[in-house]
Amino acid sequence: MKSNQKKLRAKQRQSRNMVIVSLMNDTGWSREKVVESLKELEEYNLIKFPKQGGMMPVSYTHLRAHETGAYL
Repeated sequence: MKSNQKKLRAKQRQSRNMVIVSLMNDTGWSREKVVESLKELEEYNLIKFPKQGGMMPVSYTHLRAHETGAYL
């Protein structure tokens, strides 16, 4: 793997870990539960962690639709 790709993946991991820690603090959930929840959101393409870092969430309305089962 090229050095630049390693740096990008490191930024991706860092962003993901920052979100995990923040959610653990905000919700009181265990790391395991937060990671499981994020994986589910990623499976439905509701959140993404790009290689260059950061996070790409979707709209609150879209999230609520999945949460309530009222898929739009």
